[in-house]
Amino acid sequence: MAADARKRKSQPSPPSSSHIDESLAQQYGGGHAGGWVERLPSSWIPYVQLARLSPPAALFLIFIQQRAPATDVLQACLVMFVGSFFASNAAHAWNDLVDADLDSSVARTKMRPIPRGAIPARGAFVFAVSQAVAAAGMIGFMPGGSAPYAVPSIVATAYYPLAKRQTHLAQLVLGFCLAHGMLMGSCAIGVWPYPLPVLPRGFPYGLPYLNTRSI
Repeated sequence: MAADARKRKSQPSPPSSSHIDESLAQQYGGGHAGGWVERLPSSWIPYVQLARLSPPAALFLIFIQQRAPATDVLQACLVMFVGSFFASNAAHAWNDLVDADLDSSVARTKMRPIPRGAIPARGAFVFAVSQAVAAAGMIGFMPGGSAPYAVPSIVATAYYPLAKRQTHLAQLVLGFCLAHGMLMGSCAIGVWPYPLPVLPRGFPYGLPYLNTRSI
């Protein structure tokens, strides 16, 4: 029994809910400014925080969904990475703009750039629109016929902040947005995808946020 007790004591305990909350607050709380962010002009930092570029988790969740054969991989990856960069920035800015009233009353999110006053609502809106326009512009570097495939993701991304208020399925909307990168990656190399068997693969990416009311 003593040996069993020592064995149980030596086993690492699972992370506590408070530790998980602190980790989410670090990534999504809007106040992260360590590492390379500190080297930027101070006026840029709130926009980096608004776009969640430190760490850029959502950017790579969108980007890694895409596939391309070796012959086209460099061009396709360049176009999709730049498009993912601007799309991720726009999505986060739009989410924070719509959620500003809620974020200001939640301890984990009240230090995001908009609720803490680092970026005015108009500035956040201009930033979101500029990033969305830049992301849409990257479709021009993709094969003809790609634009219609982007429409469902645009609609879902715009609706996501509202889904948190109007439904209990916001994580499915988020998963759809992330999974949609697969379709756009296929378009980038001229392979027109059939969405039904592809999109469900991305839904698990929304599962970590099931207990998170505001991302």
